[in-house]
Amino acid sequence: MKFVDNNISLEEVKEGLNEQYSSLYTIENMVGTMNEKARHIRFDMRSTDEYEAILNKGKFLLAGRIFDVDEFLPSPKLLICSRCNYPGHMKKNCNSQIDICRRCGEDRNNGVNHQECIVCCTHCGQDHEMTSFRCAYVMGFRDELLRKLKSDSRQLPPNVQLFLPLKYRDQGLKTLRSSLKKSMPDKRVQQHQVFNRNDQNMWPLLNSNSNSSQTFHQIQSCSVANEIKVLQSEFEKIKSGNMTEILKLKQDHAKQVQATTQHIQLFNLQNKIQTEAITDVYTTVCEVMPPIIQTMQLFHRILEKQNANVHVNEHERQDNNRILAETLITINTLSDRLQLANDHHQKLQTLMTKHSELLIQGLSYLDQQLNE
Repeated sequence: MKFVDNNISLEEVKEGLNEQYSSLYTIENMVGTMNEKARHIRFDMRSTDEYEAILNKGKFLLAGRIFDVDEFLPSPKLLICSRCNYPGHMKKNCNSQIDICRRCGEDRNNGVNHQECIVCCTHCGQDHEMTSFRCAYVMGFRDELLRKLKSDSRQLPPNVQLFLPLKYRDQGLKTLRSSLKKSMPDKRVQQHQVFNRNDQNMWPLLNSNSNSSQTFHQIQSCSVANEIKVLQSEFEKIKSGNMTEILKLKQDHAKQVQATTQHIQLFNLQNKIQTEAITDVYTTVCEVMPPIIQTMQLFHRILEKQNANVHVNEHERQDNNRILAETLITINTLSDRLQLANDHHQKLQTLMTKHSELLIQGLSYLDQQLNE
């Protein structure tokens, strides 16, 4: 995929391909094609059909834009022997008696550390390895091989494409294909030429028969009527089953509403009993506390008069003062508690009233649901 914007991530491209194709194998950015704005992306497919389909389209829609899609063919590589480091054959076909170091050209098994030997190509005498593509000998062998294949493309296997470097291209052709593929006969064309559409012996005409046509229509109409009856019967069964299910659901709903109503009534009764009990407690407290406070106040006044008597000695006067102070504190405390009890009683009555109203509303709503 060519010239994909850098703001489109590789993961987005992968998701877009997976939405249309199911055989995506690998996907990666092509090193050397990235610039400030765009780059090329290489992806491989497992399915040959999807591979050919996307190549035939030549375009791919992604993020509202259309990108060109072309087949990726890597540069042709040479087969270089790993024993003598000469191109054109493999190790098993090599005639060399020793393994030659590709760095210095000496025997690899002569006991010298060939990881630190002097790099000098024995092909051209330059400072590079013997298998490097910078070597003039290797490049010359490659050029000769490409020229030979271009002169006679039948030496390539069928259905094989070979990428051509820029200097070997003729008329803008980037790839080299085998000419054997074009010479293969097309069986479909031969088979198509055998039959003649106008030959009545080869393609006999069918005689029309009105009786058979009428019989066919009658059979077809009967089969349609029978099918309609079967469908109607199935529909009635489904309808009957649905009505039974609806009736059962209504009965269950009525039972649930009735049970909920009973629970709410019990809660309401419990609320009333609790309210009455609490009211009785507060009433008792409010009735008992004032006489106690009055008694304490009377006792306080008596002690004050006794303490004002001249005949009372100093020790007794001090005891009376202490008792007067404690009595005054007790009177104030009882008065405050009585006022607090009255306030709490009023608030609790308000809450109980609201609670009762909510329960009554719930009962009325359930009654409406039950009547409906």
